[in-house]
Amino acid sequence: DKKIIVVWATNIKKTFTDRMESNTRVEKLKNVYNLLKKKGVPNVDNLLQAKNEKGEVYLGPKGMSVRPKNQRELLEAIVCILEALVVMHGGDEPIFHQDIRWPNIIRLPGSSSVPSKWILIDWDEADEPPTQPAIHLAKENHAPGVFQENHHGEVDIWSVGKLITEASKWLIGISPKILELGREMRSNNRPNAQDALKNIKSFMA
Repeated sequence: DKKIIVVWATNIKKTFTDRMESNTRVEKLKNVYNLLKKKGVPNVDNLLQAKNEKGEVYLGPKGMSVRPKNQRELLEAIVCILEALVVMHGGDEPIFHQDIRWPNIIRLPGSSSVPSKWILIDWDEADEPPTQPAIHLAKENHAPGVFQENHHGEVDIWSVGKLITEASKWLIGISPKILELGREMRSNNRPNAQDALKNIKSFMA
């Protein structure tokens, strides 16, 4: 993908190796993270430093690249992502991640007695209206709508639904109703982020 990721003690260094594109990609990430900060989006990583001339960005906090190990953690992870989407998709300047997959979600270290905290990372594919077709993304991992112009937050909702249904590959005993909600989020009649969050939280009562 023409980038090198280096994991340091407290942060991540990402270097774009294509000299023709590196400055543009760094500039785009600066704009994306500025908007996330302006909107007050929770449960996302931060841009700590950017060096346009070197094609480098430094991102934090550093988390753990792990997957939920039970239904409770799965629900906690999905809640964190949907809380981010509610703010991202709302207001005058909506923004869409477009590449929500388990590799782009990390868990922050913390006590096992409190709800686990998960954040959304890797904003290289993020877009704002009017959106363009993201034709370079893999069809099996992304919403059909992302390959058409003028798509909106429904592409992110589809991806969150896929997070849920995909988790059944390694987690046993997920409630059929939770899996049904995951499938609904990938249907043509999918909820918005706010309604999806409400539905997911109903399983945590």
